[in-house]
Amino acid sequence: MSIPATIYCRISTREQTKGSGIPRQLELCRAMCARHGWEHSPDREIHDEGKSAYHGMNRAQGGMLWQFEQDAEAGLYDNGHVLVVEHLDRISRAGWDEVYDFLKTMTQQGVTVAVVDGERTFAAHKRVELSQVMEVVIKGDVAREESEKKSVRIAEAWRIKREKAQAGERKAMTSRVPAWIDVDPESKLMSLNPYRASVLEEMFQWSADGLGANATAKRLNERDEESWSSAGNGWQPSYIKRLLQNRAAIGEYQPKKRSREDRAGKPVGEAILDYYPQAISADLFNSVQNARSKRVNAGGRRGRTQANLFSGIAKCAHCGSTMSYIIKAKKGALKKTNTGSGKPMEYRLRQSESYLVCDNANRGRGCENNTKVRYEFLEPLVLDNFLHMATRGKLDDRQSALVKLRKETAEAQREFDDYDARLTNLVDSLSRTGSEAVEEAISSLEVKRNNCKQRLQELTERLALQSSEATPKEHAQAVAALRSSIDEFETRVKVNSIFRQTITSMACFVNRDTAILGFGALLTIQSDGSVGGEYFAELDGGENAKDWAAQTSIDT
Repeated sequence: MSIPATIYCRISTREQTKGSGIPRQLELCRAMCARHGWEHSPDREIHDEGKSAYHGMNRAQGGMLWQFEQDAEAGLYDNGHVLVVEHLDRISRAGWDEVYDFLKTMTQQGVTVAVVDGERTFAAHKRVELSQVMEVVIKGDVAREESEKKSVRIAEAWRIKREKAQAGERKAMTSRVPAWIDVDPESKLMSLNPYRASVLEEMFQWSADGLGANATAKRLNERDEESWSSAGNGWQPSYIKRLLQNRAAIGEYQPKKRSREDRAGKPVGEAILDYYPQAISADLFNSVQNARSKRVNAGGRRGRTQANLFSGIAKCAHCGSTMSYIIKAKKGALKKTNTGSGKPMEYRLRQSESYLVCDNANRGRGCENNTKVRYEFLEPLVLDNFLHMATRGKLDDRQSALVKLRKETAEAQREFDDYDARLTNLVDSLSRTGSEAVEEAISSLEVKRNNCKQRLQELTERLALQSSEATPKEHAQAVAALRSSIDEFETRVKVNSIFRQTITSMACFVNRDTAILGFGALLTIQSDGSVGGEYFAELDGGENAKDWAAQTSIDT
């Protein structure tokens, strides 16, 4: 009667799953089973992938080897069983005593441990001989020492790389760099890939204008833009979100220390501001983070035409639920009705019929606000009475000189924040060590910080001055351009994004009145079409909002 056998394979990191670690071990172990005539089947092949034997993770609860040990100690293999492994270090790299204890436990429980390396077997119910113990000692310690030495070498190599980067070296540390960066194979110097950098800037600009990750992915896929992801399945919203959050786009690199337990890693030291070639300005990066934060949990599905300008903004005044956008009939739809005399007639709608309704009330979740606010009635009134205020300041960004100044100011602010953080760390280090070298570093850094602060103040003052230079008439012309293209998808996405960032609240009441609070004004649109409002906040230059709004008319 042949003895049943279980094959155990292990690889230490999940990245190795892409290699031949498991297949190679299986092939060797299956061959040993065949040589000895042990009964083996695929359902008795157990794997621990991403489990470190050095840290004992493969023998911790949840590991396949841990489960095998539990079964053995429960007496499942008293009648004879073989555990086949490629090397003893597949079992443990924590030292000879761990390996020896494992061998004793298994053999006492009726399990023969077979090792492909050296064609060695440790027979069940037999004492492990001294010569075998010596072999275990040597192989176990060598494996442990190799792991320790390798770990120390890798850690030291990364420490040296980080120090060189902090000192100004701009060579790629590994072959993995951001997708928009090229690395010279010989010098390891990094440079922007011009085409990919332009695509990245497009994505950031779309996001700043209000385009979400889903719409961005769709746009890139529709134009057959080659994906940068290794998955090879086109552009995905999740990947685009990671790109838009990645500070490597503005040149920053944050060294991290990773472990098998923490693949994301923990920051080591300060971020290196200009490690990567900068692809996106700090001003655009900050604008995107601000725009994305406004869109978080906004809800609402954007159609091909971005129909609802108030998606994620309009709320029920009574329960606080979202006002859902419901289309009853689209423009051009055929309608049938009767004349006053009862004669049937048909006609096509000149505009769509859609409404804002309380989501809770619409789904019967307790709200009594069953009113329907006609969307085609609401939108033009909001645009006529609020868009000019909501867009003030944002549309001034079109001026090239102002855009350039904003970028310079954002870069200076980022540099100042970095100096500030590094000074804080150095002061803390000085309080603990009293090191003269640290004290000198503080003095040098304070000079740089003060110079940066002075430059930042100058830029901030210039920015404030230039930001107020746009005339009301120029601004009104920009608003008129938005209004003239309001039916276009790009414009509607941009206006929705502007409203998200400037409307504090928008509430719909039972009597069909809608109140909008934001940008220094309370606007009330009543069900009879009249518009009321109170202007109570002062804007740039001390102007009263109502007075400023009166200046925005365009001469015809």
